[in-house]
Amino acid sequence: MGVYSWMNAQYARTIEYARQALHIAAATQDPELRIPATYILGVGHYERGEYRTAIDVLMGYLEGPDAELAKRRLGLASGSPYVLGCHRLVRCLSAVGEFERALRYADYAVQAAEAADDPPAQAWAYTGRAFPMIAKGEFAQALPWLERAVQLCETKSVLLCLPTAYVTAGLALAWLNRTIEGLSYLERGVTASENMGTKFCLSWSYLAWAEGLF
Repeated sequence: MGVYSWMNAQYARTIEYARQALHIAAATQDPELRIPATYILGVGHYERGEYRTAIDVLMGYLEGPDAELAKRRLGLASGSPYVLGCHRLVRCLSAVGEFERALRYADYAVQAAEAADDPPAQAWAYTGRAFPMIAKGEFAQALPWLERAVQLCETKSVLLCLPTAYVTAGLALAWLNRTIEGLSYLERGVTASENMGTKFCLSWSYLAWAEGLF
């Protein structure tokens, strides 16, 4: 229910359901529930712009004894909680200007995704690797990572990551004055989200598209 609420941009409910899952995990002493529930809680705070809170939540399992267990899928469709958590952590750290730390966790995500040879995890890791560079205005350096992510999403049917990969690549291309290509990717990103009925990050996608048009 936490994941469902997140995909429908109901972020207060995302946080509420994640907390309920964490209570159950604590009562049953179940780390395989605690880790993904913590990830979803972090995502809920990230989507509300509560970056510092999200950083604290995600770091709770990305460092310490839960880190290795978090590298297993644990029921998530798009990769391990470790890779997905690093992706969200990187976006949070990039948003608050902690670029070196963001790049470090982006590299951790890439290493874990490639070690697992998991295309969905790799797509999220490659997309995340570009966020600190995008935030710093290093669009040319970000683009190869995004092109790898788009190729994986298209060839391996990694549908959930596809809108994010398209939009981020489109934004980089637009800032590199490759406007026609950039707008094509931005439009495809928004259309992919709308066609799938997913609403998370949709407002960010519209904003990026508008930025490309500007």
